[in-house]
Amino acid sequence: MSSQGDLEVCVVGAGVVGLTTALLLQNEFPNANLSIVANLFNQETTSDGAAGLFYPGSSYSGPTLEITKKWISDSYSYYDGLRISSEGERAGVFPISGYKFSRFSPKEVMNSPVSTEDQIINHYMEEVAPVFRYATEEELKLCPGNWKYGTYCSTLGIEGRLYLPWALSSMVRGDYIIY
Repeated sequence: MSSQGDLEVCVVGAGVVGLTTALLLQNEFPNANLSIVANLFNQETTSDGAAGLFYPGSSYSGPTLEITKKWISDSYSYYDGLRISSEGERAGVFPISGYKFSRFSPKEVMNSPVSTEDQIINHYMEEVAPVFRYATEEELKLCPGNWKYGTYCSTLGIEGRLYLPWALSSMVRGDYIIY
C-alpha cells in the first residue's frame, strides 16, 4: 500500500457503533476509501429506538485491563467532546445523572466471590465519569424499595434518533451500501 488513497476500509453496520467507527476512521485516514455496509439505516436500526447510556458494565473487557480502560476512556472522551461541541445538541449527546440501587448484596445476586464493594462500584466508570460515588443513606431512601446498596453517577446519554442522521450527514464522503 503506497498511500492512504489505496486503503480500502469497510465498516459493517450503521448503528451507533458502526457510524462512530466510520467517522473515526474517516478522521484518522482522510484519503482512504470508506464503505459502510448495512441492511438497515437510521430509523430501521436498533440504535434508533434505544437511547444509549454511557455505562459499560463491570464485565466488559478487552484483551487486557489496560486496553479495556483505554477503550472506555477514549470512548467517553469522544462523546463528551462531541457533547460540548457546537454539534452536541444536533448529535443527540447530553449529560445525564442517576442512581443504581440494589436490595440484596450484589455478591449474593451475582453468585460471585467478589466483595460487595467490587460488585456495586463500576471501577471503569469511577475513572471516567465526572461524578461516581456511593449513594448516601438519605439517597437510598429517595425511591421506594428498601434499598441497601447504591451508587450515583453523572455520565452521558446518546439519543440514537438524533445521532444516526447526524453521523451519516457528517460523513464527508464514502459509499453507503445497503445489503
